[in-house]
Amino acid sequence: MLIVLRSLQGIGAAGCFSISMIVFFELIPREKYPKYGSIISADIALATLLGPLLGGIINDTTTWRWVFLIKEQIGLILVYSAPAGAVAIALIGFLLPSNFPFQGRPSMQRPRIFSKESIQRIDFLGAFLLIGANLTLVTALLEASTSYSWSSPVIIALLVVSAILWMIFVAWEWFATKDTTRMEPVFPFRFFHNRYWMGMLLQSAFVGVPFTVLVVDLPQRFQSVNNLSALDAGVRLLPYAMLAPLGSLTSNLIFMRRKAPLPILCAGASFQLVGLVLLATMPASTGSIPAAQYGYEAIAGFGVGITFGTLVTITPGSVDMRDLATATGAMIQFRQMGGAIGLTIGSSLLNSYLKRHLSPPVLTTNQLSRVLLSTAQIQTFPPQLQVVVREAFAVAYKLQLKVVTGFAAAHFPAILLMLRLVGWRELRIVGAR
Repeated sequence: MLIVLRSLQGIGAAGCFSISMIVFFELIPREKYPKYGSIISADIALATLLGPLLGGIINDTTTWRWVFLIKEQIGLILVYSAPAGAVAIALIGFLLPSNFPFQGRPSMQRPRIFSKESIQRIDFLGAFLLIGANLTLVTALLEASTSYSWSSPVIIALLVVSAILWMIFVAWEWFATKDTTRMEPVFPFRFFHNRYWMGMLLQSAFVGVPFTVLVVDLPQRFQSVNNLSALDAGVRLLPYAMLAPLGSLTSNLIFMRRKAPLPILCAGASFQLVGLVLLATMPASTGSIPAAQYGYEAIAGFGVGITFGTLVTITPGSVDMRDLATATGAMIQFRQMGGAIGLTIGSSLLNSYLKRHLSPPVLTTNQLSRVLLSTAQIQTFPPQLQVVVREAFAVAYKLQLKVVTGFAAAHFPAILLMLRLVGWRELRIVGAR
């Protein structure tokens, strides 16, 4: 039941997130995008990064069920009448302009949302292929370190199916983009011809890795390695959580003065890389947390916020207006996909390392299985064995940070996609409108 309801919540959350971004671009005049873009991107970053803090409070003080009750997605409102979601719906109902976005248009000219024509324009097959390709890839990466080996027929089959689905997806989107179809493709094939836009999508995927992985793995590290409570672990993530929204606001303030996104994106990538390199070089210690780590978190978070805020702001100027809604969804999809793949790779590294270094005779098979399922099981071990297990976790998390650092470095080749050599000395942006 939990899996099914979580899936429904995910569908509702994805719809709310994407539609809110599209409404933003439809509601705000283009010349005010940088100003209000900084607010919405900072809001998204802050809401996402404060999750571990709220989760820690809930975990330490009450039942885990409140994690779902406070979510603001409509799917949970229908089931639980969640208070936060009810407030959000009330605000939308009272504050969104009447008949938006068709205000001022006669009713006979307004499209019917649930008409046969509207439904026929939905790219159901493209959405199915995209979900299937992502799901099989992430499942293969995750299960290869837990239940199966990399040479297992199950893992090989999942990877092959994922590759086939990706190829079919690209071919189908090429067909769906043709003028002879009435369909609205989920990823128009003309995106592939826009080098500027493809560079942005790649950066969105790359920024999704530290944006998501650090939010999940740092609190887990604080609990499993440093033996902190869930709330204490969330509090120690605050430097990262606070500086990400600040980076988003800063990037848009600079963009309002100088319409030069590439230097801003380079700055964001640089802050990310420096912060993550410093975090990855911290000693794998089970003792007290060095104060310098909080500064390194702040540097990495500031860079993540700069990149995320800039990408949101320049999206409307990077694609045709007919593709704005689709491009907004693609930007979000790539960030979420990057985060999911980053988490999967990180979990795979963690589990593989622990299996190699904590297998018998260090831990029994039963003890190792319990630790892989829940780090809370460490508390049940004798004190000396706890030290050995926590040290193994510390090294494994350090390996994860090195992988995340690689994704941060990948920003720079993606930024180069947004450049074209015009003369011997002049570089200019291509693709932006």
